[in-house]
Amino acid sequence: MKKSISKCPKCGAKLFVREYECERCGTRIIGSFVNADKFAGLTVSQMELLRTFIATFGNIGEVAKILGVSRPTAKARIKALGESMGIKMNYYDGEIVSSVLTAIENGEISVDEAIERMKGK
Repeated sequence: MKKSISKCPKCGAKLFVREYECERCGTRIIGSFVNADKFAGLTVSQMELLRTFIATFGNIGEVAKILGVSRPTAKARIKALGESMGIKMNYYDGEIVSSVLTAIENGEISVDEAIERMKGK
């Protein structure tokens, strides 16, 4: 059985599933279905990253060590993986954090405004 794909290899448009078939009894369901499989569009390297992340119980240090990359690189790859799966990532960019802390320190914004900025609002 082949790996499911979510985009057309020729033009990149979203693919639709036209038929499902039961492997046991052969029942077929024909229609136009959006491929809801969040894993369908993942590359081989993204699948490997996901396996590594799960195997290490989400320990980014271990993920980085296994992949032979730095922690920031591992975090960036995990963020990209989540976003490719349509997951809104709660990731704080170091530059944003630094600028918000500086703005608080200089009295330019309130703590409440800083919290809103950190939430991305």
